[in-house]
Amino acid sequence: TNTLSSAGDALLVFGLFWAVLINCMRRRTPILRIGAIGWGLFAFVAVSVASTLANGVPLHVAELGILDTLRSLIIFLVIINIGITAKNVHTFAYWVIGIMSASAFAGLLQISPHSPAWLLGGPRYHGSFGLMRVTGFFDHPLSLGDYLALTAPLAICLLALGQVRGRRKYWLIAGVAVMLLATIFTFAREAWIAIPASLCIVGIAVDRKLLKIVAAPVIM
Repeated sequence: TNTLSSAGDALLVFGLFWAVLINCMRRRTPILRIGAIGWGLFAFVAVSVASTLANGVPLHVAELGILDTLRSLIIFLVIINIGITAKNVHTFAYWVIGIMSASAFAGLLQISPHSPAWLLGGPRYHGSFGLMRVTGFFDHPLSLGDYLALTAPLAICLLALGQVRGRRKYWLIAGVAVMLLATIFTFAREAWIAIPASLCIVGIAVDRKLLKIVAAPVIM
């Protein structure tokens, strides 16, 4: 396992080096520069350090999460600067939403402790009211909750802002409904908070229509 992990890390470094090299050789203006997200990056690191100090988390543990996120950001910047188009991102988004919708659907089937859908998930965790904390295809309810908190807002934004029509729109609505229901049954409170919070942030920064979507359940 360690050998495979080391090989994977080596391939990642080589892939990043190759992408950067190709990008430097191409005479084109990068789509996104690090300066465009500098303040957000600084805020993320500052909040992470403050959280580490406030919660007494060992530095060697906290730095793994911080560095992992920074590494993902660097990979993102490299990828979008080597010619990935909006169509590619759109296709990728639909694939991610589809996979997470399937995982969420499996999670809904796991509400019953005797469901065969538990063969697809991890250990069984009991929640409130005699219900199970669903895991979907993951090994823990918190993992499913975290990924749903990332994916559900993406699907909602596509519905609200992406001008989706026809059969694809109905599939998106079904996917959003399944993901939101599964998020409830993960009993992951951070996921419950993250979904409306992220929609509010995007609503303030991009389109106020998303704020109305967040407010609608409260008004009703």
